[in-house]
Amino acid sequence: YQHGSGFAAVNGASRLALFPPNLPIKLPDAAPTGPAHPNVFASEFGAVAMSSFESMAPTLAPKHWGLHAGQRSDNCSGGFERRCEGENVMAERNYPCDNMIEVYFGRAPAGYLDATGEAVFRRQLYQCLLAQALNVKSNIEARRARNELGILVWQLNEIWPTGGWGSLEDGTPVA
Repeated sequence: YQHGSGFAAVNGASRLALFPPNLPIKLPDAAPTGPAHPNVFASEFGAVAMSSFESMAPTLAPKHWGLHAGQRSDNCSGGFERRCEGENVMAERNYPCDNMIEVYFGRAPAGYLDATGEAVFRRQLYQCLLAQALNVKSNIEARRARNELGILVWQLNEIWPTGGWGSLEDGTPVA
């Protein structure tokens, strides 16, 4: 699982935790693949991303249209059941995606992840979604090259506008 990090939130790590992008993927030496050869069923794996602008925007005041909502970071602590104290509206949106953007698009210019506005929020969210796609794609390709044939991605759908595991959204919320 590729968790999000780099911003104080109820899930993920507040400290930026980078990871190797595995692009281009590093394949093992040629080995026989296919169901006739020894293979593995790979259980769940996934990567976090924020929901699309079309899903996120109706749930936030326009002044908070940004990955960090244009607000001071909350103070989040605890283990699995983290608690956040503060007023940052994005702290309750589960996982941040700062690390995903940095790994796949390079270090963001100073202030970029704190910026707000429609254009920058659309770009930030698009980068989160594309980073998730790149991460899952390289993971699937690497698993198939190792003859891991059964692959379950966690999770396919997202049930609310958030930073979560879903790759698909079910409709757009109505404000």
